[in-house]
Amino acid sequence: MLYYAAMATLGSVAGCYTIFCLAKKGGDTFLRKRLRAGHSERALALYRRHGILALVVPALLPPPAPFKLFVLMAGVANVPQGKFVAAVALARGARYTCLGLLAVWYGDVAIELMRTRGRDVALGLVGLIVVTAIGWWWFSGSRS
Repeated sequence: MLYYAAMATLGSVAGCYTIFCLAKKGGDTFLRKRLRAGHSERALALYRRHGILALVVPALLPPPAPFKLFVLMAGVANVPQGKFVAAVALARGARYTCLGLLAVWYGDVAIELMRTRGRDVALGLVGLIVVTAIGWWWFSGSRS
């Protein structure tokens, strides 16, 4: 299982590093064409304020999250290559290893749970995410 997690991590790091290098060369021009000025400036401000955490957190999120956009922004923001590779490897490695361990430990039980209660679990997770986001927005806005 660890072999598969390591190979998935290496593949993810290689793909992200390719996008990162391309973004360092011409990502700013690409972003100016594709995004409004305010959006790209807000994303770059994220890197200035939170540093490498602006890359680690999306790397841990499940697939619908727009992770490649954060990789592209890391290249535009001139994040040091070593920090970039270490952050992606650490976050993706943790994600794939944890998912692999969960699959080994709870494989058949998890499949049965998702078949019988998948909708309830998904709605509960969405509710938890929405409540957390509203709470974060509320408390971070009240401090400013």
